This record gives sequence, C-alpha cells and structure tokens, in this order.
Amino acid sequence: MLKPLLCILIGLGYASLSARLIWQDHALAESGVVALIEPLTEYEKTERKRRNQTRTTLTVDIYFRTQTGERVSSHKQVSSEQLRALFQPNATITYLPSNPKVTRIVGEPPSSWGHAGAGMLAAVVGIWWLRRRINAPVVRNR
Repeated sequence: MLKPLLCILIGLGYASLSARLIWQDHALAESGVVALIEPLTEYEKTERKRRNQTRTTLTVDIYFRTQTGERVSSHKQVSSEQLRALFQPNATITYLPSNPKVTRIVGEPPSSWGHAGAGMLAAVVGIWWLRRRINAPVVRNR
C-alpha cells in the first residue's frame, strides 16, 4: 500500500513545484526588471562520464544589483551559447523586484505545463493503483 501512496505524493509534489515555476515565469514576464550583470570572471565545467557518454554541465555565479542597490547572486546552469552571451559586455538578467532571487537569463527556457501534467499523471496513476489495492478481493488460503 506504500508504493501507491508514494506515487501520489511524488506526483503532487512534482506538479506543485512545476506550477510554482510556471507562476514565476509569468510573474517575470509581467513585472520583471532587467539589470546589468557584473562581468563574469569564471565558470565551472563539470564532466560526468558514464560508459561511452560524457555529459558536460556548465554553471556560473551571476551577480547583479537591483534598483534599490542590493547586490544579489544567482547560481545558474547554462548552455554554452548562454555562457558566451553572459561573457559579453552589457549582459543582462531579468529579476522580480518583490523577490530578486527569482531570475531569468537570456535563452533560459521557460517552464512548461508538460512537467505539471506529468506530476498530475503520476498522482492519478497512484490513486488508481491505490483504489485497485483497496478494492481487490481478499484471498485466504486454507
């Protein structure tokens, strides 16, 4: 009985996280403020090898100042194209004035309803699974 409940909880958690990210994307589009980032001096490149495949991850720490002068940092995973753009002079970031930790850089893909849908689907499958277990006939061995 634990597995269906885990499926429901994980599905609902994933769906709610995805919905929150979608809300943040909408808020950035509606009331986001553009700020110049401080010039980047370094980035981190991590390579993970598994069998015959190598996966490269690029991360940067971006610093910018809000309209009120507060210095904010944002740790981002970026593509190689985004990294090149961030090293250009006058690179920008969009942030929410009410919560400057919510940011979006140029070329960062928005969240999609597909992720929220996948979470809801997992929750529905968990509910279906749980109902089948509850309604299953009891078999007793003699």
